[in-house]
Amino acid sequence: TTVKNTCLQIDAVCNQNITFDEIRTKTQQAAAFLFNKGIKHGDVVSICSANNIDYCWQILAVLNTGASCALISSSSTPRELKHSINITKPKAIIGKHFSDEQLKVLEEAEFVKYIWLENVPLAFTKCESSSCLLQELEEHETLSQWTGLCPAEGNDTAFILSSSGTTGLPKGVLLSHNNLITMLSHSGIFMRHNGTAIGLMPFCHAYGLGLMLMALYEGTKMVVLPKFSLKTFINVIESFKVSHLHIVPSLLTNLAKNHEVNSKTLSTIQEVFTGAGAILTKHQRAFISKLSATAKIYHSYGMTESTFVVLFAECRFDKPGSAGKLLPGVTAKVISEDGEELKEQLGELCLKGNLIMKGYLNNPEATSEAIDQYRWLHTGDLAYFDSDGYFYIVDRIKEMIKYQGHQISPTELELVLLTHPAVSEVAVVGVPHEEYGEVPKAFVVSNNCESVTAEELSQLVKNELSHYKQLRGGVSFVTTLPTSPTGKILRKHL
Repeated sequence: TTVKNTCLQIDAVCNQNITFDEIRTKTQQAAAFLFNKGIKHGDVVSICSANNIDYCWQILAVLNTGASCALISSSSTPRELKHSINITKPKAIIGKHFSDEQLKVLEEAEFVKYIWLENVPLAFTKCESSSCLLQELEEHETLSQWTGLCPAEGNDTAFILSSSGTTGLPKGVLLSHNNLITMLSHSGIFMRHNGTAIGLMPFCHAYGLGLMLMALYEGTKMVVLPKFSLKTFINVIESFKVSHLHIVPSLLTNLAKNHEVNSKTLSTIQEVFTGAGAILTKHQRAFISKLSATAKIYHSYGMTESTFVVLFAECRFDKPGSAGKLLPGVTAKVISEDGEELKEQLGELCLKGNLIMKGYLNNPEATSEAIDQYRWLHTGDLAYFDSDGYFYIVDRIKEMIKYQGHQISPTELELVLLTHPAVSEVAVVGVPHEEYGEVPKAFVVSNNCESVTAEELSQLVKNELSHYKQLRGGVSFVTTLPTSPTGKILRKHL
């Protein structure tokens, strides 16, 4: 009874909570409802909402039918949303709030049969109230085939997440049930039973999703934040006596530099987990000075294609810049450009094990580029390891831009900028930033017929793409861009 009534998640904004028993009951009710709507093994259902305490039972209900769950950011612009659903072809969409522009995209997609959301607008015919998901089924409605048991196999796709490549728009990463089971076998490393964590990382991304599932698995209370503000974040730490933080490097740097954040503010923190970028040693030391003497900081490295974190270790100042050591069950090697295996030398990091994705959805060419015939995932990251087995991520071979835990495709920004009539050629690259690590910057060749300003181009990106994809590195106008003999723009020379 105690376990059943244990509060597992709390909404930081409205203070509502949900228990083990409520999650189980709602999962079963929603799964039966979806099944009776024709959602079955082989189908895709998309969840498109900000972090909230309904997210967990909604994804579990989808998985319980045997369907796959495609997670989409609620901040997606209509352009991004259209691309996402055209990849995954969801039969149904579950969300909280959509703009009219987003709903128009969903309504126009023939493959989308149902849209469940909180407030149903009259103008859209496919929309139903999400409260339907929890309706008690009439006895005659319940299909005799429904057993309540997930019909999926271990290698079937559980989640489809978005990840960007260096030569195209975001792709659908296929994570299997086996991938998730392997990830959860590591949950005791990242979550503590009876601890309290903050659900800050987006649940629609691999890291945020993994942390949320691990918290459920370990019985860690999670205070869910739908959107970030430093004031709310600090208030949550103090009000809920948060014991464990999972944060991106830029937030750790902010906390280290903020004079209003002190040892009293962070007195309940026992462990801090960070990854997705480098942190200056001086900022680490400043942050540690604000923690209790027994508190620990851990660094890590992972990617969507590896399901979750694959490198992990406690912060050591004698290993500055290290992302950690390999987690159990993960194998790694570092190779030269011609594929030769290197020891304690710089090369491309390759990973192997049960955490590695199945591949990219309906994209065998991109899959074969990422995963070779021996199932090695080529990360595109330059790395080396020392004699103690600590890995160091030095740079990226591929030109993805990582900003505050988000991945940004340069190609996606370039395609938007090229829609402006005055833009002849464009290349977007990541440029160093002390606080955020890296931000996008555009190099633009304008044509002679039209005039355009940097402000206009920045506004264009702002109108078309999510907040984290903005040109925070600015816009520079150039006369030419460096190209290869075949005409491919060489971003690395900018």
